[in-house]
Amino acid sequence: MLKKIWIVSILISFSFSVSFKEFKELALKNNPYIDAISLSKDSIKEQTKILTRYKNPTLNLELSNFDIAGSSSELGYSASLNQPIRLWGVYDAKKDFANAKQNEIEKQIAQIKAKFIRDLSLLYVDYKTANKVYELSKKMLNVSKKILDISKQRYENGTISKAKYFQAEVDFYKFKNSVSSINIKKQESYY
Repeated sequence: MLKKIWIVSILISFSFSVSFKEFKELALKNNPYIDAISLSKDSIKEQTKILTRYKNPTLNLELSNFDIAGSSSELGYSASLNQPIRLWGVYDAKKDFANAKQNEIEKQIAQIKAKFIRDLSLLYVDYKTANKVYELSKKMLNVSKKILDISKQRYENGTISKAKYFQAEVDFYKFKNSVSSINIKKQESYY
C-alpha cells in the first residue's frame, strides 16, 4: 500500500514532465524501501566482518575463603586467561558463510528492484492505455455527433424515418456516457 502511495505521489508531482526512463531511474533512486534494504546490506557486511574475527579472550578472577570455621582469614586467589582457538577450515567456512549472506542480500535487492520496476511499468502502461482509449472514445463521440447531425438533416428533409433519427440520437448519448465512464477509468488509472 505504501509503495502505491509513493508511486502515485511521484506520478502526480512529475506528471510526464520527464520521460518514463528518467522517471523510473528517479523512482528507483528515491525509493525508501530499496534504501532500507541497501542499508541492511551494509549491516550484513559488518556482521560478516564480526563473524570472521577471532573471539576475544576471557579473563576469570576468583577469590575464595578456605577457612571453614571463619576464624582466620585464609583467602585464596586464582586467575585464568582463555583464548578460544579455531580448528582448521573454520575460518574458511565462516568466510564462505559471510559471502553467501552478502550474495543473498544482493539478490534480494535485485529482486525488489525488478518487482518495483515491473509494477511501475505496468501502472504506466495501464495509464497510457486508458489515455489512448479515452482519446479514441472522444473521436468516436465526434463521429457519432456527425452521424446524429446527418440523421437530423435527413429526417428534416424526409429521407429517413423518425425511428432512425432517434436511433442515431440514442447512439450518440450512449457514446457520450461511454466517454464519461472511460474518462473516469482514465482518472482512476492516473491516481
